[in-house]
Amino acid sequence: MGSQMTRRIAALSITLSVAIALPPTANAAESNLEAANGPISGNVTLYAEEFACQQDISTPGYYSSLNGAEIADAQRSGIFPCATFTGSHDGPNGVFAFRGVDDYPGISYINNRKPGELYIVGGEFPTPDDPRQVGPYIAKADASTGKQMWRTYLENANISGRWIGNANLNILPNGNIAFAWSHFIVLIHGDTGLILKTNTLPHGEAPIEDVNFKHLTIAPDGTLILKDQTRPVGCTLQGTMAIITCAKEGMKSPNSVLVAVDPDTLEVLDQLNLPEPAPSPHIVVPYRDKIAIYMGMENTAGRFFWDLAAKKLSADETWQIKPLAEGQRAMTAPTVVGDWIAIQTNGLFSDKKASSVIVIHQDDASKVETIFPFGELEAHQWSFAPPKIGADLKTA
Repeated sequence: MGSQMTRRIAALSITLSVAIALPPTANAAESNLEAANGPISGNVTLYAEEFACQQDISTPGYYSSLNGAEIADAQRSGIFPCATFTGSHDGPNGVFAFRGVDDYPGISYINNRKPGELYIVGGEFPTPDDPRQVGPYIAKADASTGKQMWRTYLENANISGRWIGNANLNILPNGNIAFAWSHFIVLIHGDTGLILKTNTLPHGEAPIEDVNFKHLTIAPDGTLILKDQTRPVGCTLQGTMAIITCAKEGMKSPNSVLVAVDPDTLEVLDQLNLPEPAPSPHIVVPYRDKIAIYMGMENTAGRFFWDLAAKKLSADETWQIKPLAEGQRAMTAPTVVGDWIAIQTNGLFSDKKASSVIVIHQDDASKVETIFPFGELEAHQWSFAPPKIGADLKTA
């Protein structure tokens, strides 16, 4: 069960679910919670097979497991070749659900390490039942029952007054967790939840109360590459949606900052102030003999480089493109499609222009193609793109 589904269905507790193929005569009206009537283990015969399959896939910098789209690899590929769908692709399916035995307010991300291990990030956005969130926190739970093994709280926004938004859950090759929020970064022991190391991150020109280092991505050499979201100055709302809500009211976000951090010591190796706010995630991609960082900012799709030997971040001035049509607002996270980088527009909402998909050639930024897959906006419609478009790499 991925993090996107969890965000929709779990406000105060984790709901575990499994899909199975059903005959046409199955009683669809029966409550799936009543039908399950207990913990859901999934198909245990697939555990070892899927885990062994994943170990053969190279995920430099990341623990090799079946993780969510934003936290499986540096490209945020969303490709899961080792995962098995246990239902039917061409017939009816029943989804059985079991309410976890412990509560996890405000779940935003769920990640796996080994089979049976479930890591949860929560407490990062207001919910109707928890309007003043206490978090973020990271918890480890039993994957079948939702029973908590440990929970580590990192912040209480009610006490600190800092802006708290969603933050990624990244598991390192050694099994520990690298986690950033606000202007902090920590290493957490994956077995015990113990905080091993902490550090603060540079916030550039943005007020410290308006930064959130949600976007933590791991380069192939293991370096942590982070970028902050910035809340519009003057906005006092909590949660990531504060960016969109306050932007609709005309408030402006400060520029973001790009940071390189040592994965073992959490030392800040370098920082680069960006020319614009960058509300959407970046990706890290090997490009020739370099480590490239692609990102969509408010107006510019840009490429940056990380040089481990020189411990230096730099902007590629030959690959800075302004592809937005008039009326579009910001871009989503990029996607690698062969020799091209694809980006969807309207990472912030627009009621003036429909979302488009833009592809830019990695070798020549003047090669740009654009399509409008959803057509044009009609009266009273508005457009908002999710964090990232997907791509089938086998057919790219």
